[in-house]
Amino acid sequence: MKRAGCHTIGIGMESADDQVLKNIKKGVRREQIRQARKMGPLQQLADMLPSFGGMKSIPKEGIDDRDLVRVEAIINSMTQEERKKHSIINGSRRKRIAMGRTVIPPHTANERHVHLSAEAAMYVVKGTMVLLLGPEAKIVKCPEGTFVFAPEGVIHGVANASRTEEVVLVFAYGGVPSKEAARIVFIDDSKNPYPPAGWDEE
Repeated sequence: MKRAGCHTIGIGMESADDQVLKNIKKGVRREQIRQARKMGPLQQLADMLPSFGGMKSIPKEGIDDRDLVRVEAIINSMTQEERKKHSIINGSRRKRIAMGRTVIPPHTANERHVHLSAEAAMYVVKGTMVLLLGPEAKIVKCPEGTFVFAPEGVIHGVANASRTEEVVLVFAYGGVPSKEAARIVFIDDSKNPYPPAGWDEE
């Protein structure tokens, strides 16, 4: 190895558990992943770093902001024990994931709801889904190819603003073996302007 030019060998440790990261003084937390996503596109952040600023040879398609979303979703799907000891992860995890396919008809919105016992992930296969997020039903347009992660306890609804086309999405509930086990509670919007104004603007 020395003749080949290798002069240093480094040993590192990775973990998805915040306490382990703190103990080994890794200096990275899941909260920092969320903060990084709020700071702007990864390519833009990389250009600001002295180590990467002049490396224009890195293709922009190689730095995908959705990777951070996927990483956070994977970590959030783990139990505390799995985050501390990833070697225990095996095929039995499939028993804790409920998946399905949903078709949203043109110009419709479902009832807002919250999952009390599960995290939800959605992938838009066809069309543009309208995500109505949080207590204020914030409007978020999610075009085809978008991955959406809804943590346990977050109020949300989905809609289709198109007058002619269906929206098709695949969903998964983490930590539960069935949709019923997710403990879905629907929000009473009988006295609220729901869907909110502007949700069906294309």
